[in-house]
Amino acid sequence: MATIKSFKTFTNVKESVAPFSITVKPTDEFKGRLKEIKNSDGKPAFLTGSEFTLKSNGDRFNLVKVATTPFEVTKNEFDGKSITGKQDDHWLSYDPENKEIFVHTSRVFGTSDVLRDLTQRDKELLSTDRRFAASEDYRKEGLIWIGGYYCKFENGFEVGMKDHREYFEIIKVEQ
Repeated sequence: MATIKSFKTFTNVKESVAPFSITVKPTDEFKGRLKEIKNSDGKPAFLTGSEFTLKSNGDRFNLVKVATTPFEVTKNEFDGKSITGKQDDHWLSYDPENKEIFVHTSRVFGTSDVLRDLTQRDKELLSTDRRFAASEDYRKEGLIWIGGYYCKFENGFEVGMKDHREYFEIIKVEQ
């Protein structure tokens, strides 16, 4: 009769679970990048705060406005119409599955009242719990998404870690 030995290996491996939320602060590297982004009057983009809390929102993106490139009075063609003025805003979203945050850029065309009117009528545009608006969702209002870039946290999300570009540092993590 053969004897079968059973060995069980137990390890004390902490399963990696993505945080519910992370709070980041922009680094000097990111602030320097913003100074390079200017409107036609030469005014640089500026931060909208000193720290930003990003939440995991399931299959939705959670956007938080991080910076604005000041409004400029320029002539623009948009959807076949001649429009005066534009403003760019920069937003952060948190993607725990890919261990990154993403910096999105939106552009609103029209007078300086357009964005104010949009946000008063549709509070979703200012809410930190808003879903990611596809390019076409607000296009008829003059708002489009014009690109962005990711900031990867290759070693996970822990306080003190910076993304691979060194644009953001994690200052708080909530499970």
